[in-house]
Amino acid sequence: MITSASPRGVQVTLLEPQLPVIPAPAPESKIALKTTLKPAPKPIPAAAPTEPLAQAPAPTSAFALLPRAHAHHFAPPESMRLHYAVTKGGDSAKASLTWRTQSHADQPASYELIYEATYFGVSVLKQTSVGLLGDAGLAPLRFGDKRRGKAEQATHFDADKQHITFSNNRPEAPLVGGEQDRSSVLVQLVSLFAAKTVPWQAGQVIEMPVASTDELETWRFEVLGEEQLALPAGELPAVHLMRRARRAFDQTVELWLAPSLGYVPVRIRQSDSSGVTDAQLLGREKL
Repeated sequence: MITSASPRGVQVTLLEPQLPVIPAPAPESKIALKTTLKPAPKPIPAAAPTEPLAQAPAPTSAFALLPRAHAHHFAPPESMRLHYAVTKGGDSAKASLTWRTQSHADQPASYELIYEATYFGVSVLKQTSVGLLGDAGLAPLRFGDKRRGKAEQATHFDADKQHITFSNNRPEAPLVGGEQDRSSVLVQLVSLFAAKTVPWQAGQVIEMPVASTDELETWRFEVLGEEQLALPAGELPAVHLMRRARRAFDQTVELWLAPSLGYVPVRIRQSDSSGVTDAQLLGREKL
């Protein structure tokens, strides 16, 4: 699919809709979020903007505003399943995002996240992320990506050895804390906005290190503002985030997070050389 900070910082230095015994707990994640002001982007014609979010007075580090002992930088959602209508070109499909959490008496809480897209009942994409939950949000342990007709590719996050490994034998990447995968990054953003610890404003940029199935790179999400959306699930306002493509064959990922629904993603749009994939919320259910 397609997306973390402690008082010491998450060097955050999903999703492609094309979207558990847990091992010993991973060390506390360090996340550093950067906030920079950029010129306000041109409005997106597809969505009618409402009153924009207040402009930030000056560039600053979001987590510099947090109390040193603050323990609630993130607020992960309750277990739920979201249903989406997906379009790409002239084709239509369905997708679901299933999020489950579980508490444990003697170790950190754990999570499982599954994003699956189906075409006429046949699974064409299934991405899974499992890991731990802490004060700094999600700490993935394994990410899997399975596409129709192909073997699953996986990414492993090893906190003891402090590295990230890829099943396709690509060079390993360092694990310093705060890293997300292409599915967990989505819920990490939801958790960050839902905590409401820092007032988010148009023009800010949130940076997170995100691992795919072959590399680790920094994803930069621009906060574009609040827009009114007309979706299959109804009309509602949502905060628009955008991660712009940085090179050829890269993806532009756009997310709309709805404050009235706990900042869950009500729309996910991905654009690349193959076209535009647009997932819009149909409904949700508690698990």
